Amino acid sequence: MTGFYDYREVARSFFIAIVASYPAFDLAGSGACALWLYRASTSGHFLRVNPALQKMLGYELTEELLSRDLPGEIFRHPTEYQRLTELLTRAEEIKDVEMEWNRKDGTRITVRCSGRRVNDDDGASTYFEVFAEDVTEKRVLEKQLRMAQKIEAIGRLSGGIAHDFNNLLGVIIGYSRLLKKSLGSGNALCERRQESVQLP
Repeated sequence: MTGFYDYREVARSFFIAIVASYPAFDLAGSGACALWLYRASTSGHFLRVNPALQKMLGYELTEELLSRDLPGEIFRHPTEYQRLTELLTRAEEIKDVEMEWNRKDGTRITVRCSGRRVNDDDGASTYFEVFAEDVTEKRVLEKQLRMAQKIEAIGRLSGGIAHDFNNLLGVIIGYSRLLKKSLGSGNALCERRQESVQLP
């Protein structure tokens, strides 16, 4: 309809324009690109990677990274690679899917991926193009915040329990004083009460 935009189509065009703005994923460039970009076959092998991804994963040579198997060596859990592949197979585009990857040195990182499936002229899947973002530090900070909130909640709970206990203890001491006054200091029951509650 005239005067209205298909925002999904605009977003898709923008996505394609970003990828196209990095010739060959900046393979021969300076590596200044901050985005992690990769193109992978449907069988689980890198076809292209950009320098930012190569650097973050700790590989000096592009050829070495390209030779790595995505489900077996890059993804920490092969099931997560299968899940990503299934999502890309069912939907033309995906957004903000988190999973764990392995760096070359074995360090685990949490990665958030968005990407799209590219089909051939017959509609068959040919490869996937994916943006990846390292959110490891963000998730660590969020975990620390949750832990601090739990500790704070435990502290409030403990303070409330101590307050209630002090109230009960005050009642016990008050009634013990009344009992002492009623029985008299020489009464045997009063002596037993003094053994359990020290009265001033």
